[in-house]
Amino acid sequence: MRSWGLIVCLAALPAALPALDFVGVDGTAFVAGGRRLALRGEDVANAADAFQHLAGARDKGVNLLQIRVDGLAQSSAPGIPSEAGWRQLDQVLATAAKAGVYILPSLSSFRSGGGAARLSKGLGGTSSGLYLADGRARQWYLFLLAQAGNRRNTVTGVAYKDDPAIFGWCLGADLGDPDDPLGERAGNWARRSAAVIKQADPRHLVGVHFVLEVPPALGKAAALDFLALPENAGPAAGAELARPLLLVGGDGSWYCRPDAKPLRLGPPSVKLTGPHDARVAVRASEDAVITVDYGNEGWLKDSVAAPQGKTAILDLKGLRDGGRYLLRLRARTGDGRVAASSILRLDVPGEARLPAAPAPWSGSIVTAEEGQFRDAGKPFRYVGANNYYLRITDDDAAFAQVLDSARDMGMRVLRCQANGELVEPVKPDIFEPQRWMVAGSPQGWQEASWKRYDRVLAECQKRGLRVIIYITDNWEYFGGMKTWAKWRGIDDKNAFFTNSTLKDDYKGLIRRWATRVNTVTGVKYADDPTIFAWELANEPRDESDKSSRTLASWVDEMAGFFKSLDPKHMVACGLEGMHALNGEHYSGADFVEVQKSKNVDFATFHFYPIKDFRRFSLKAAKGALRDYVATAHAQLGKPVVMEEFGIEKKYDGDLNRFEWTQSLAETFLRAGGDGLNYWMLVDDHYLGGDGFEIQPQDVGYCNLFSRLATAMNNGRKL
Repeated sequence: MRSWGLIVCLAALPAALPALDFVGVDGTAFVAGGRRLALRGEDVANAADAFQHLAGARDKGVNLLQIRVDGLAQSSAPGIPSEAGWRQLDQVLATAAKAGVYILPSLSSFRSGGGAARLSKGLGGTSSGLYLADGRARQWYLFLLAQAGNRRNTVTGVAYKDDPAIFGWCLGADLGDPDDPLGERAGNWARRSAAVIKQADPRHLVGVHFVLEVPPALGKAAALDFLALPENAGPAAGAELARPLLLVGGDGSWYCRPDAKPLRLGPPSVKLTGPHDARVAVRASEDAVITVDYGNEGWLKDSVAAPQGKTAILDLKGLRDGGRYLLRLRARTGDGRVAASSILRLDVPGEARLPAAPAPWSGSIVTAEEGQFRDAGKPFRYVGANNYYLRITDDDAAFAQVLDSARDMGMRVLRCQANGELVEPVKPDIFEPQRWMVAGSPQGWQEASWKRYDRVLAECQKRGLRVIIYITDNWEYFGGMKTWAKWRGIDDKNAFFTNSTLKDDYKGLIRRWATRVNTVTGVKYADDPTIFAWELANEPRDESDKSSRTLASWVDEMAGFFKSLDPKHMVACGLEGMHALNGEHYSGADFVEVQKSKNVDFATFHFYPIKDFRRFSLKAAKGALRDYVATAHAQLGKPVVMEEFGIEKKYDGDLNRFEWTQSLAETFLRAGGDGLNYWMLVDDHYLGGDGFEIQPQDVGYCNLFSRLATAMNNGRKL
């Protein structure tokens, strides 16, 4: 039936137009055949919709159709076209060439129900944002890129890479992650993806459709030839990068207007006018409103009207000591034309970096006794951090910088992710294969990945650092409990806590860790003082039992099993710290009920007081921290660790991020907290952050943690 429909569509088309030329870029314009292109495009839902639009495209002056490949016939892999789907695109391209219309395939879609969301759901997730972060999602997407870049049209016989009917490749439509305000995750994803498809298809343009204002890191993705932006968003990033833009209207239209007189900004000047203030001066070529966005940890904004030829002055207030600020100037005329400066940098002088102060190292295994940690008989309290990628990275300099800076700040304990479960077996040449500790089955041990953890422990030991090892995860970013369940054909993640087969599988994982011998040092893990504690999971939850008794029983059993194999090291369960009300909590993970087992040596909680779903005032946050410490010490009789906490860079409240961080850490330690791990410490060149990270170049934060660590290491009160 599809082939007959295609014949009808072809017959209905007018005479063929002149052959299409490959589209290129000249500054901020699209060009083809030596001429600048004025584009008028439409958004189509699927192949049938494309044929209908193509039939009338010539009469309407339409010369571009954007089609999402997740609207084509799907294979069993979410978001990936089947062969039937690719054949539909083959037919669309053949028809478009005859109609003189360019086709812009979008290789993923982040809108509700799009391929990114479907793939994330297929992986056990709940958000299309996983498409940018999850390793398995990236593997499927790279598979899709390879299919697109290497395909040959079954209708015309022309390879996609040689087909001028393809306008270019749009890596993703409707991309926009409010939890990635600086665009690090999106920029990293776009850079890698563009490089992959350009290697297979160097002749076509590559771009991305972004539905929010383009953030700095994505704007700096040099591999992108063009951007598609909402027409009312102001294409600032495209102008600043001297790249052409496709503007997307609310009615589904896609267009560009290359013939408009360009608005221009003169070179701006930025200078400090005081310890916390700066002044920006700039001119526009026409009457315009000039806006400056400036940010260090979140973006602030100021605007001023600037008559033609007059210098606009914008004052920046409240700059933080030692802050490195990014600034972006934009001008907008009354008719909607925009211009922007390149991203500028302003460094505000600040405090000098404190000298290195490594913590003392006893060489003994830390224990929990009478409600406190002890190291060789002495009280042990610590300041530390989290880092999830030390086992994964191939960047030796980044690896060393994280560990060296933790040591120099006097940190004693790093919490390092150790899980990595892949449903399928590891395949050659798949992105980041080193992340998978277990692949394909509950016994699919990937020895190369385990050796990477040997290296983590060996290098931490050299620097006097100890490690909390969490060996699986409630969440799906690296596999976790959902993958263990899927290996046994079970869809319910919570079966992990009750199903006897899954519990035996997990005990196999525990045995693997507890009996391992480090291939670098030759030391048994069970004898290694570098290991601070085993952690059963990151943020375990059993939502099927709100009383928390099921999870408590599982924790008691698994912690006891760990101790039967390794009686020397402490065991914790990695809890977030939920509090039941009237004996229940939706997470099934009550702070007291789950951690009261005699086999659990210390209590944990994670604290993010200004997340959108949970907004604390500073006073309430301080009260909550004191309560955690009092509850752990008095009711549980155990040390307590705030093993994840942090404030996002995009936070825009009354207190800045630094003041929040300082207040949380100091309040917890003054209340008698036994250890804290900030989320997270990364290297200076890391681009995949979630907005909470600190880097060695963040001198103020490093000095804060250094001062706190020195006090704890020396047994002093704050």
